[in-house]
Amino acid sequence: MGASSRDRRDASRRRSLIAMTMAAIAVATFAWAAVASGGDLDRKFGKRGLIDQSFAPLADDASASSISLFGDDRFVVAGRAATGNATGFGVARYTPKGKLDRSFSDDGLLVVPVGGFVIDLAVAALDDGRTAFVGGESPPVADAPAEAEIVRLLPEGSPDPSLDGDGSVTVPLPAGDFFGDAAIGPDGSAVIASTDGDSLRVARVGADGQLDLAFGEGGSRVVPLPGPDVVFGDISLAPDGRILVSAGAGDQSSKTDLYVARLTVAGALDPSFSGDGIASAAVGRNDFGGELVIDRRGRVLVTDSLNRRQGLVRFGADGELDTGFGEGGAFVHPSSYGFTSNLGEDPEGVFTQGKKILLFTETSINTNRDDFLLLRLRPNGTLDR
Repeated sequence: MGASSRDRRDASRRRSLIAMTMAAIAVATFAWAAVASGGDLDRKFGKRGLIDQSFAPLADDASASSISLFGDDRFVVAGRAATGNATGFGVARYTPKGKLDRSFSDDGLLVVPVGGFVIDLAVAALDDGRTAFVGGESPPVADAPAEAEIVRLLPEGSPDPSLDGDGSVTVPLPAGDFFGDAAIGPDGSAVIASTDGDSLRVARVGADGQLDLAFGEGGSRVVPLPGPDVVFGDISLAPDGRILVSAGAGDQSSKTDLYVARLTVAGALDPSFSGDGIASAAVGRNDFGGELVIDRRGRVLVTDSLNRRQGLVRFGADGELDTGFGEGGAFVHPSSYGFTSNLGEDPEGVFTQGKKILLFTETSINTNRDDFLLLRLRPNGTLDR
């Protein structure tokens, strides 16, 4: 999922929070875990290292998709919450020990109803204690344009009136576009990625909920990628406000490559990144860019799905492929068992832990179920055995 600069700092903390999407049949459930620096479950967190959170009676079904930490180690998890055909944003806030923070919405849980069907959701814990999220919606009316919904809450969970008077604003997406993801700045502003399958677009919305017309061309920037197929990956904000976005592009019937674009704060392609603002890598026959993070040296790490094997590619801060990482710039897990093809279903697929790198995915080691797999890599892109 998309991340703010705060999330980049949070990722280096000793304890790593891993949000795992989980849907329940009878009750609404978010599930996630805390992992200590040695790789074992942190059994002082939640219930023996795990939280399995029911949202009943607020919703009948829920799935977590994004997580963010406050400066005092409290954290917020958000995702889709549904009752029948009605969906909304489900939000849970926790203490550092994994207990519900009852100073938020009385019991730590909140469901914010929205008009359409929630597709995905990005959340950010702001420096002043507020919570902001941006979610994509398919429209409730057939053939209507898709939308992005921005919601901001005060520290106690009530709507933030500084955002359009009632704490929420709807941003229509261009005709034919679908919501990709969003990254939220420390002031509550957001950059939103969308795609129509042929091209990729990034728009910026200010902290007041209004489209930033000074950004790009009239508020958005089209990132030129080769078609006919463009598969969105992730979007992230660098600490200096520049924007990075990943995607797979090409012809899925023959060959697609991984692409990373960097935009300036003003929404122009950044010429200091790979010469024209767009870097690419070809690791396998079909490369699809997934989760994207920026390490403390400004290097860009992006996951790459390779025929049910997960890869990780690193670019330098200048956009050049870092050939000293892994083998020729990429780590590919050597195991023969299959990973799920979409690592991006996990909100924190890749993140840094000091100088080391954590890669989180699902795996079908056991043929009767899907498990979760956590890998740790050395800075040079080899497994930390």
